[in-house]
Amino acid sequence: DYADAVPSVIETLTPKEYRLLQLLAQHAGNVVTHQYLLKEVWGSPHMHDTHYLRIFVRKLRQKIEQDPTQPQILLTVSGFEPGVSASDLQSALGEVIPTPEAYLRAHGVTYDLPAGPAPAAATPTPAPTPEHLLAARPERLLWADAARQDPAHRVRHEGQVELEGVVGPDGRLHDVRLLTPLSVEHEESVRRVLPAWRYQPGRRGTERVSVRVRDQFVFRIYF
Repeated sequence: DYADAVPSVIETLTPKEYRLLQLLAQHAGNVVTHQYLLKEVWGSPHMHDTHYLRIFVRKLRQKIEQDPTQPQILLTVSGFEPGVSASDLQSALGEVIPTPEAYLRAHGVTYDLPAGPAPAAATPTPAPTPEHLLAARPERLLWADAARQDPAHRVRHEGQVELEGVVGPDGRLHDVRLLTPLSVEHEESVRRVLPAWRYQPGRRGTERVSVRVRDQFVFRIYF
């Protein structure tokens, strides 16, 4: 489990890497300037040596991210003034990195279905509705292809991946099974994009219902 590995990851950090990560954690949800970080970690004489940050942030990602090429923990966003509140930051980031719902709205598609509760391990997703009882099948509204950078810079590949899953009344994919054989690392990259997919749910009469679907998308590996 990745959480179990965190203590051992921390042990590999150098003093400056640890201090940098500590400062970022202390200011989670707030804007932190380059100058502030440089002063606190390297001292006032280095407040304009921004290349220090680029190098150390890259090193941190290599140690704390499951896939440093697609960071989920440590993100860099430029162009914000110091003192911006967390709510203002979230609003501004929503314009730069929109949620799936915001992206659909910007393209003229109204989508306001809240996410359904994730089924517990012992509670399977409700049985999909048989095809002949459907008034409408699910329609895929938004999807994202998957990509991964080969850390060894040796493999370049592009191919179709087929999946099977259940589109719930919430328009999200559940119980996804990949039908195309992939390595563990590649499957992780593929599964990372699936929560962003959105469907118009299938209907039985006017009721939104669970429907089993098969779908395809592109998986790219690049240098």
